[in-house]
Amino acid sequence: MHSPPCWVRRPQGAQPAGGSAAGRLRTGHRGPAAQVGAPPRRTGKRSGGAEGAKGDLCGPGLPPGAVLPPQQGSCGGRDVWLNMFRAQHHELSGAHKQVGGGIESCSMLLSVGTAPLCLPAPAAIRCPCAPLPWEVRGSPSLPLPAGAARVELGSEVTAVRSSRVVLGNTVCPAEISICNGKIVAVLPRGGRARAGGEKVLDVGDLVVMPGIVDSHVHTCEPGRMAWEGYSSATKAAAAGGVTTLVDMPLNGISPTTTLATLDAKLQAAKGQCHVDVAFWGGVVPGNQDELLSMLQAGVPGFACSLIASGVKEFPHVCPQDLHVVMNELQGTDCVLLFHAEQDLGHWNPAREDPTEYGAFLDSRPDAMETEAVQTVADLCLQYTVPCHILHLSSARALPVIREARQKGAPLTAETAHHYLSLASERIPPGGTCYKCCPPIRGKANQEQLWCALQEGLIDAVVSAHSPCSPDLKLGEDGDFLRAQGGIASLQFGLPLFWTSAKARGFSLHDVVQLMCTNPARLSRLAERKGALCPGMDADLVIWDPDKEFEVKKHMIQHENQLSPYLGFQLRGEVLATLVRGRLVYLRGKLAPKPEGNLLVTQRKLLERVSSPYY
Repeated sequence: MHSPPCWVRRPQGAQPAGGSAAGRLRTGHRGPAAQVGAPPRRTGKRSGGAEGAKGDLCGPGLPPGAVLPPQQGSCGGRDVWLNMFRAQHHELSGAHKQVGGGIESCSMLLSVGTAPLCLPAPAAIRCPCAPLPWEVRGSPSLPLPAGAARVELGSEVTAVRSSRVVLGNTVCPAEISICNGKIVAVLPRGGRARAGGEKVLDVGDLVVMPGIVDSHVHTCEPGRMAWEGYSSATKAAAAGGVTTLVDMPLNGISPTTTLATLDAKLQAAKGQCHVDVAFWGGVVPGNQDELLSMLQAGVPGFACSLIASGVKEFPHVCPQDLHVVMNELQGTDCVLLFHAEQDLGHWNPAREDPTEYGAFLDSRPDAMETEAVQTVADLCLQYTVPCHILHLSSARALPVIREARQKGAPLTAETAHHYLSLASERIPPGGTCYKCCPPIRGKANQEQLWCALQEGLIDAVVSAHSPCSPDLKLGEDGDFLRAQGGIASLQFGLPLFWTSAKARGFSLHDVVQLMCTNPARLSRLAERKGALCPGMDADLVIWDPDKEFEVKKHMIQHENQLSPYLGFQLRGEVLATLVRGRLVYLRGKLAPKPEGNLLVTQRKLLERVSSPYY
């Protein structure tokens, strides 16, 4: 396996780590894992030059045994190195071509031809000026093995190869064959003859895994496009490796609570989406007669709130409403999702300064969540309708979930990236971009959420992407109690999770389970999304789990670039995203034409007679 895809300086004379993947990954680290929430730390220079003489730079692109002499570790040494390769491998004659006015990098030439290119040497060293093995400077297309057609943004790919494909319980070299948007085979890398003209992506050591399914996203169209629309939301999703998002029913005008408003959503989204989009319906007081028709039209379930939602068009429900609704939904393959906070009565603020985060945190105590989760658990046991806790914040509610499951309740739960990455102790005065409901709690609470993920008590990790226009955050006043809640993080979910999860021992398989497979199952999409198996949609994210980057405003694809993560140093860069076999995102560039599907499948429901809940 090649060196891991990141840059590190290795002392002169040191040998690269060999043997296990763990050893190679350790060599690839630039230092301790970045702590999310810490100020960005500066890293060393990436390029060689005079500094390159002190040691070599190792990275992806060269097979073990290939070597570029340290004194030629710059563009000036490319001709010499290429001549060395020509002398041993006649296959390279004619492959030394011009790209963007300059010589194609030496590492890219390794993907040309059929013979492995190597020189007898102890270490793999990469020219520091070289792009990734499959990058073409000045062009969105990818270089491909000999005989293959070029892959442009927006084109359909016929195969993807990598030495690190996340499959089942293993990470291994594999080739994923694609036809008509579906995975048709998963083969050993290079395990089949290739027809001429195929569009093949060979991405070296970059990780290939199922595209992320984010089952909790608020797009605000129609009605509030200044907050977020389908175009900007799905661009951000593609840039973050999210291949399917499921749209929440509130924040648009009107909310998705009737068959007519569902149709309005579909019309608004049509022709705008860069990734696939499914839709939750909504439950509000008095709309129980709309639910079965919305299920037949293709929504996988319904979301509701047990407390004021923050938008007047989507009122919260009371226990009596829920008895009526759950009686109506019994016997259907439907899930009911809950914003699980309940009003506990009159609140007396313990702190008077509304610009202090503690004043807001005092207004949403843990008890609001634990009481609401208990209400949901009791209803779930009574009606055996699958129930799901949205964006769980308080670890004090975990025992309630555990007990309900032990009693047989079909109850699941998710948490969100901000609860796993941010802590109340580090929220600055007036930092209203950190406000969300339920609130971000303390560091000790956060660690308990991580333990619940390891235990399997929390089933999924989502963005709970809830944007708004900057003026509603009251940045100048810094009043937490009056500012609009919600955090926009759809684009950065994968690196946010991985930065903290890797340091805690989570694996790539855990990422797939929590961010792909389980959200697909919740959204009733498991037959086509969330895994790399024959018959599934060819939704893939290609990423570098070792690459660190700083979150900067210019890279944000959301409608508004307001984010609590600006300046954070994260680990795990998304390099390419494929949706049903089509290359929709590549290193900062998006396909020119949005070709995401709207995932609504009409279905028949068994005839049944509802009985009064009382």
